[in-house]
Amino acid sequence: METKPWQQYYDPGVNLSPAYTTIPLKEQFKAQVKKHPHRPYIYFKDQIITYQEANTAACKLANALINAGIRKGDRVAITLPNMPEFVIAVQA
Repeated sequence: METKPWQQYYDPGVNLSPAYTTIPLKEQFKAQVKKHPHRPYIYFKDQIITYQEANTAACKLANALINAGIRKGDRVAITLPNMPEFVIAVQA
């Protein structure tokens, strides 16, 4: 196995070859919304956003994009700092 230069900084025991799922991230998120809607999904400063709250916000943004004329296959840039709105925009 080829090691990458940055792997020398990993903690002992970190798996260098993790198995990745073939399930799309959006499907994994939707499954968690259904299974654990009231569990925390995002912690940001003093704010906690549940799976259901994030899903509701993502659906609202997705609908706004559709109403603005964005269609499947179009590309949309997300230029936000590391904050909950970025995560929600990705889910939308």
